[in-house]
Amino acid sequence: MARLSDIAASATIRNYAQGAAQNMVQKTIGNFLAPGVDVPTMTGKYKIYTEKSRYRIPDVRRALGGRAVQIGWDANDGTFNCTPRALDCPVDIYEAMSGETLENAYKEAADLVAEVSALSHENEVITKAVDSLTSTDITLGDSTNLISDFDDAILDIMKASGFGGSLCVRMLWGATAWKKAKNHKSVIDRLSDTQLKVPSFETFKNLLIGEPESRCTYAVKDTAPEGKAKALDFILGSKVLVFVANDSPTRRDPSFMKTFRLAGEWMKSGTYQSDDGRSEVAKMDWSQDVQVVNGAAAKLITLK
Repeated sequence: MARLSDIAASATIRNYAQGAAQNMVQKTIGNFLAPGVDVPTMTGKYKIYTEKSRYRIPDVRRALGGRAVQIGWDANDGTFNCTPRALDCPVDIYEAMSGETLENAYKEAADLVAEVSALSHENEVITKAVDSLTSTDITLGDSTNLISDFDDAILDIMKASGFGGSLCVRMLWGATAWKKAKNHKSVIDRLSDTQLKVPSFETFKNLLIGEPESRCTYAVKDTAPEGKAKALDFILGSKVLVFVANDSPTRRDPSFMKTFRLAGEWMKSGTYQSDDGRSEVAKMDWSQDVQVVNGAAAKLITLK
């Protein structure tokens, strides 16, 4: 009888499992808000930017015979700690299972683990982002110019963050916030007749300074305690995160959030046998640490 461990040992299947997990995470809101930084060790230093330790571009000119400017770390820097994470998915094994059937069962388990890990990461990143910021309210009346208000927020974080290089501005919308914005008079009035007055993220970004890439999270969370009636609500609801990000972040760039990940250990798949011997378990292991790096590089806005 074929064994799951034999199937999982195949390089093709290992690549499938790892690819499923990585592709799922790359597409998620979590990666949009806190892109990954591959680091060589479980713990290490990263730059934190505050009022006392602002981002500055170094003068790299070197006098003849003089020493070069050194990039290093100091007492104001933070320490990341890529703590282990893991998910298991049992797979029932039957004697009649063919190798092909077992392979498909393992692929399904890998897909399930990838989906859950991505959702868990999204929830962790959004929660940490919201908890780190103080919300500013925008009351939506007939005279509100929502475009101008968001332009002000974008310019503020550009100046405060040390914007430049490969950094870009992004917006993460709660589902209720996007509904309010796309139907507001100040937005609809700015769209041309050729755009059919139908706001989308593509048309909306063209109205704003920097043309920020926008995403909307429709993730729902049950906020009721265990045993109580469910209380479902959107994670961001009426809130909008305007922030600075980097598609290829490093330990030093001044973007808002990052996910530090141990290089070469990201989403490693494997198997082990259950205690009763009736099933084998598909497992996924990884290590990461989500950190807010530059609080000045983001604004949290609540649409009232």
